Amino acid sequence: MAQPIGVNLVGSMPTSIQSTKEAFTKCTSVLSDRLLSIPDGETGARSLFTIWQAQSFPKDAYGILHNNWQPLEDPPARHFTLDDIGPTRYDDVAIESYKTFCDLREKGVIPPGVRFQVAIPSSVDICATHVDHAFIAQVEPLYRKRLLQSLRNLQDHIPAEDLAIQFDLPFALAYTDWERGRHRIPFFKPWFEPVRECVMQRIEELSDAVDKDVWLAYHLCYGDINHKHFLDPEDSKDLVAWANNITERIAPQHPIQWFHMPVPKDRTDYAYFEPLKQLKIGYAKLFLGVVHAHDEAGTEQRIRSAQKVCTDFGLATECGLGRTPNEDLESILEILKRLSAPFPLN
Repeated sequence: MAQPIGVNLVGSMPTSIQSTKEAFTKCTSVLSDRLLSIPDGETGARSLFTIWQAQSFPKDAYGILHNNWQPLEDPPARHFTLDDIGPTRYDDVAIESYKTFCDLREKGVIPPGVRFQVAIPSSVDICATHVDHAFIAQVEPLYRKRLLQSLRNLQDHIPAEDLAIQFDLPFALAYTDWERGRHRIPFFKPWFEPVRECVMQRIEELSDAVDKDVWLAYHLCYGDINHKHFLDPEDSKDLVAWANNITERIAPQHPIQWFHMPVPKDRTDYAYFEPLKQLKIGYAKLFLGVVHAHDEAGTEQRIRSAQKVCTDFGLATECGLGRTPNEDLESILEILKRLSAPFPLN
């Protein structure tokens, strides 16, 4: 079996990793020659994906996540303005982590040429998590402005040649699965139509805000709640459709560096990967989330099945590791290393 080249670390690290310095040091100690970029581990409150963004919203707009999974009953009329929406702080934490990145690079811990990776979800992912449906159409455009402010500020403080921005897009898949009737989970009910186009417009807006010399990437996802998807993918066809759509709309204006796609642990079969024959992402790198803890043999099976369709991809886990048990981290890092090859430039 030919070894896939390179590794993508999706973003977060287990709670045993308690600092940005520890995250950088741990990952580079095992994978330094396999990384194009490295995230700060999204430690602390950020390990639970968008939960920490609750601080950006007024409490009287909170949705089912904050109300025992029930929508607000008879919500009062309310007019929100930008002053009601707090800063996202994605820029603040990125700028602070970048200082640690530079210090460790200067000391030789982080190799030269490896970029600092910042993962940011879309406004859809964040607002749908925190805001009640009675208010979301009013609040989400305001939050989008805050998110774009954060994107601008972090790029003003981190040199383009050091920066990679990855947009995390689980709700893109959840919403289009709703649109075609695959589920009726209230948490993933879109508030706009046409669903795919409205999501795509938001992805375009974010992508247009990324400076040309900053690397641009996308993490497609089916969620990771207690190591379970909100809905298991039938195969990779929807992932391929989204990647192709994003490439068609974004790549003419901004080069795309990579796409990340999940692979469920039980999908060692060829059928899951067959839609990758239709993948059209140009020069972008594909990273497949075939690596699962304590399952090197299964990972090898998933790699072999994928290689029947696509030979040029790198390795990743299925999602970020923030919800991963601490004891699984060593297994994951070792499997990533053993089953991948270094980038030639390293």
